[in-house]
Amino acid sequence: MNERRTLDRHQQRILNSPQQAEYYLNIAEIYQKQNKFEAALRAYEKALEVSANSAEISRKVAEFYQFLGKRSLQQQKWHEAIAYFANAFYLNPALESPDFYFNLGNLLVDLKQTETAITCYQKALKSNPNSAETYLNLGIVYRQIGRDREAELNYRQAIAIAPRLSQAYFSLGNLLRDRQQREAAIACYLETLQIDPDFEAAYLNLSYVYKDLGKLGESFDFALHLLPENILEPKLDPDRPLSVIPDRANPGDRPQFPCQMVHPAGVIKFKKPRNGDRQSHPYFKWKEYLYSASFIAQFDRAIVWGSKHLSAILTRDRTLVLPLSQGSSELIALSEKLPEPVELNGTIAFLSVRGGQTYFHWMSDLLGRFELLRAAGIDWQSIDRFIVNSTHLPYQQESLSLLGIDSDRLVESRLYPHVQTERSIVPSLPGDPGLMTPRTCEFLRELFLRHARVSGTVKNIGDRLYISREQASYRRVVNEGETIAYLSQFGFVKVSLESLSFREQVGLFSQARAIVAPHGAGLTNLVFCEPETRVIEIFSPQAISINYWAIANLRHLQYYYLIGKDLSEFYRDRPQQRRRYPHPLYEDICVDLEALREAIERADWV
Repeated sequence: MNERRTLDRHQQRILNSPQQAEYYLNIAEIYQKQNKFEAALRAYEKALEVSANSAEISRKVAEFYQFLGKRSLQQQKWHEAIAYFANAFYLNPALESPDFYFNLGNLLVDLKQTETAITCYQKALKSNPNSAETYLNLGIVYRQIGRDREAELNYRQAIAIAPRLSQAYFSLGNLLRDRQQREAAIACYLETLQIDPDFEAAYLNLSYVYKDLGKLGESFDFALHLLPENILEPKLDPDRPLSVIPDRANPGDRPQFPCQMVHPAGVIKFKKPRNGDRQSHPYFKWKEYLYSASFIAQFDRAIVWGSKHLSAILTRDRTLVLPLSQGSSELIALSEKLPEPVELNGTIAFLSVRGGQTYFHWMSDLLGRFELLRAAGIDWQSIDRFIVNSTHLPYQQESLSLLGIDSDRLVESRLYPHVQTERSIVPSLPGDPGLMTPRTCEFLRELFLRHARVSGTVKNIGDRLYISREQASYRRVVNEGETIAYLSQFGFVKVSLESLSFREQVGLFSQARAIVAPHGAGLTNLVFCEPETRVIEIFSPQAISINYWAIANLRHLQYYYLIGKDLSEFYRDRPQQRRRYPHPLYEDICVDLEALREAIERADWV
């Protein structure tokens, strides 16, 4: 009510003195408080009209334009935001800043306003000529409009200012690759990986370059986030050669450094899948697999690195311990461009593994390391911190909680990949990557089956499961509708594991009697199945794996597999666009319904 009376009073004063800008400002401020921004803008503009030479009024109106510009940005009204900011800077150039022009340039790039974006970046550089990010983005825009010479100059300037700016090396590598300067492009991509060993697109583009060179073996290595042997030799300093503790020659060997052996090497016996003769793949002709002996090592002042695609252990004298490292760990040993290590005091258990952000490697490799700690007689409560890949996913949080590990004792490699430890305990892998060992299998069952949750949701699903990947970002089933329609005749129910808690997944698989699923990490839960449970795993022709066949053998399950149809056949008469992936391992799956029918009959589910 008071604001209403104040507003009426100022409007009355304007009638008597229409050239008094102060009255318009007072009205504008009241409207602004009431969130009546259009009315406020009219009042501010009227104040400016009657007192155009007042610096104070120009400042206040400019600030309101700036406020409206920020509000429009939040509402994603890009063109409106740009107009408001332009008015603000016209009235008060002091509001301009390098950060503003940099951000405005980024916005204009999104709006395809490239020439205006270039102008913004150039203005930002006038105020801050040492902004590597601005040079980088300016180079990217020049590249988009075909001005490659200017793009290269800006990329190189960004690198000169910030030698650890991975995107600048990557962008320069792309430019050089398109010019057919492949060796120079390779050097740029390798620099990218020495700054960011998880830079996905750098691995992918290296794979493409080596494919162009006809080096298919190396191309395949890069696609799997591995560096071909000796590719980093040119980076070696002859005065400081790389010191390495070599990997073991044989699975049962003891490593060549002090350690505590935990479990001897062992053999997984494979039973032939129950497919009959319709489909036969060489991978499924294995009769046995000898997995590696396990051990635990302890170090003082070791440096550890953990990330998506590799892990590395470096002793206090920077010797790379290959038997405890995964992936292309030499990247960590040789790079001088990594972030500085974070120091952690106390006793640290380093458990992060290559691929540990995925469910299978989390369960098989990372949680399996807890079993090694226990088997070695190391009390988990004596450890101050556990370094794991991440803890932000529900199954990670739930499984660690069930192990009794408090969240305040966990350090995430995804946030702190590079760590200098006071004292570290590092278990080896339980066996070998990609194959769960019998001890890990029993460890997981012992720990989690007693916590299985057979909720009402799980009970209603029943014991015949079709595991869907429709929520996955890759390897989806393109004819899932027809597949489910066929399977539903036999009582199968579609399940999306993402909708269930970890304990519900354990309960679901523990009561299952028949499972059909495309190849994917959800099949790790076969570890919780009872013997004789029937399983049909479906692959794309390009991505065959024995991970879950191995678990099926450990649990004495009845295992069948199917290889899907070629996707080109599926899309031939369909208008939808085929999804493309960077590697054949990610390709979608087209279920061969006739082969599925035969497998169902062979499994006696009819």
